Amino acid sequence: MSDKLQELIIKAQKLSEEYDKVALYGCESLISDWPEQRQAHYISGPIVGMFLDKDPELMDYIYDLSQLLELDSLKRNILWLMEADDKEKKKSIRDIPKNDALKSKLERILYESSAEKYRAIIAQTQTVDELDTVLHEYTGEILSCLDGESSFVRMKYLLCYIEYRKIISLKIQDSFFSKEQAELDVLYKDYYDKNSEYYKYGLITCEPQKKLIIVNPPRIYDEIINKTIVLALPESIVSVINDLMYAGLIGKASFRATGTILDGRNDRQYICEAVERGQIFTLDYKSLSDVSKLYISNDNHTEYDDQLWVVKKENDLYFEELDSDFDIYDEAIVTRLLHIQVQEEKTSNGFKINHMDYEFIFYTIDEFEQRKIHAYTKGAAGKRKKMFKLDYCTIPIDYKVKVFGPDYSEIEVLFLQYVLNMFFKHKELLDEYFSDVTTSCK
Repeated sequence: MSDKLQELIIKAQKLSEEYDKVALYGCESLISDWPEQRQAHYISGPIVGMFLDKDPELMDYIYDLSQLLELDSLKRNILWLMEADDKEKKKSIRDIPKNDALKSKLERILYESSAEKYRAIIAQTQTVDELDTVLHEYTGEILSCLDGESSFVRMKYLLCYIEYRKIISLKIQDSFFSKEQAELDVLYKDYYDKNSEYYKYGLITCEPQKKLIIVNPPRIYDEIINKTIVLALPESIVSVINDLMYAGLIGKASFRATGTILDGRNDRQYICEAVERGQIFTLDYKSLSDVSKLYISNDNHTEYDDQLWVVKKENDLYFEELDSDFDIYDEAIVTRLLHIQVQEEKTSNGFKINHMDYEFIFYTIDEFEQRKIHAYTKGAAGKRKKMFKLDYCTIPIDYKVKVFGPDYSEIEVLFLQYVLNMFFKHKELLDEYFSDVTTSCK
């Protein structure tokens, strides 16, 4: 990446952060610089916004005829974009309700715009003009604001768009899996002692002067420092946990934050339509096997099957998902693990959840190979990253929450099932494990 392009991407990141603070949180200190028309320009992202704003640095870059495009490098970048898009589309297809005919149709549509289809076509192009022509259908929406411009200008703009996507992709992954919290450390490193959830796990605990704000995205308002901390969890799961706290079923709740910190109390909400889905099962804790392993073989029969492991150790129950399309962070393979502690009491079916936490586990390649075979292999490639932790709970294991089913009707599902479905990818494996399923509504 040239120095000029790198400077553009840094500026785009800064503008994107400013836009989010204005559009999502109504940041008063920035509103004067972001009138409604300018906000509208940035809805589709900062590169589009900069072009519609006629940003001088972007205009200078894409219209600079002296700076040639290296065709092979451009081709590699375009294939990266297609592969990234393919991955997102495949995830969307995987998460739809069971419907083989619909999935087959969507998979055919996916192939029509996939890197697999375009790879050979792109390889055969000899000029920037040819590349622009063969990509016209694929890039139509991305380059819609450049209709009538030359292929050279269109491809330089596309390169800006791709480089920004790359940086954001890495940033999202880093924010998701990294345990560093520089912004929060400035506020809290000297505030919390060594026994705190923040010191041990990087989590902020709800306290009388640190109150949950149930909006999208959810937040904690710290009255002591007059700051609002944005949380790194979906509103729906935080809302359910908040209800359980008010019902006296959770004594202590601690959450991972995103690093976005707002001045004062901020409860401005990002409005969008969302439907929560889950499936219902029953759970008799005593009847569970010590180790259960379920898996889905991939079509190409590779060794990396999708797996769900459930391990019981006395009062502890661990659900861990091993994904064939696994995430990699800092050269480690990442898995998802939900841990609960169960205590037998005289409730409706005899058991209560008294602890729950959800975290990411980091494995070396060798550890991951062993983990696919052995239940007790530990991931030691990095410190675990907790996303939330609930302590001193008395949640009946059959406690139910209300969500929407596939036909948008309201149904009740078990709290444990709801949490698993919120964070685990392969709902069909949960269906298979919990054989007493009365409703399937992924």
